[in-house]
Amino acid sequence: MTIESGSNEIALVASNSGLLASLDAMRSGGSMVVTTFEDSNWETKTATFDAMTNAVPVSDNFGTVINLRNWVVQPVEMPVDDKDESKGTALAPRIILIDEDGTAYAAISSGILKSLENLVGVFGKPSQWPGSIPVAVTEQKSRKGFRFMTLSIAPAKPSK
Repeated sequence: MTIESGSNEIALVASNSGLLASLDAMRSGGSMVVTTFEDSNWETKTATFDAMTNAVPVSDNFGTVINLRNWVVQPVEMPVDDKDESKGTALAPRIILIDEDGTAYAAISSGILKSLENLVGVFGKPSQWPGSIPVAVTEQKSRKGFRFMTLSIAPAKPSK
């Protein structure tokens, strides 16, 4: 699965050479970070970086209404098997949801990624929205008992 945004691309594939890919991306000035911020001015870049480094865990905020205005997706390396590191790592999507007040919420979740894909499919890109969309992150169980996170439309919280 890949997500494309301009020239940035996230590939969710197994990787034994993550460090080399990161160094290549830095050397070329490219990045594997995808953001919905439309402008590339200094203020927007600062807001993106701030969200990436200061996000609070989504898992501490299940059910919290987020007036979603933007998001950032970045690949992170995760162990394929938590109990056996010799099995290597794979890239997983780290999702940062950004509230209209600038609060950022982060999770490593393919379920939230799929929810964002569906959100764009129904509502278009955030730059096409008339305002923010109130969402809540919930944790659900699959038929096989696996837990996953997803987004649902929530009653709007008052804007600040």
